[in-house]
Amino acid sequence: MVKHAKNIYVGQDNTITIPLFNIDGRLKSAQYIDENGEKRFAKNTNKVGAFHIVDGNISDLKSAKSIIITEGYATAASINEAVKEPELKVIAAMSANNLEHTVKAITNKYPEMNIIIAADNDLTNKVGNIGLNAANAVCDKYKNVTVTVPKINGKEIAGDFNDIVSKNGLSKEEALKNIQKSIKPALNLNKKQEHTKEKERNITRVV
Repeated sequence: MVKHAKNIYVGQDNTITIPLFNIDGRLKSAQYIDENGEKRFAKNTNKVGAFHIVDGNISDLKSAKSIIITEGYATAASINEAVKEPELKVIAAMSANNLEHTVKAITNKYPEMNIIIAADNDLTNKVGNIGLNAANAVCDKYKNVTVTVPKINGKEIAGDFNDIVSKNGLSKEEALKNIQKSIKPALNLNKKQEHTKEKERNITRVV
């Protein structure tokens, strides 16, 4: 479920429009979500390297010290609600394939940016853990990137961070606390001049 937020638009048919901008603030595409949860992108647009900043805009990245990147918008919105930190922005890349393009665009403009990918942990996917594999591949290429996965009571779960809220029978307060505990070890808001890889060693790569 997508809540109303800054820069999110709801039409008369209740279709939600999520605009996607590139690093220079140009509108490049949009994702539409209808009442049934079906998603589609604007026709004849290119979302490569474009993303959505939850409750913010491109200019907010100038003052950020850390950025959390997710695949989907609902995941980004849940993390943004749970982790309230100054100098932190949460953005949605909208697909696993767009994670690297998004990281590249941000790193090229802000080389010292600390980036955390809050990966989808597709443990039950028969074709492999697409989300985590994509995140780890990006982490291997960029020294300023760390990867984390959703956990409940310290144990990895299958799915994304929004699933902590929507699919595990937790109260809203419990769900948000578990998101915080999953994310905060990867955050270092004081890290600006030097980045080191701090990948969680207990993440099992699924091929």
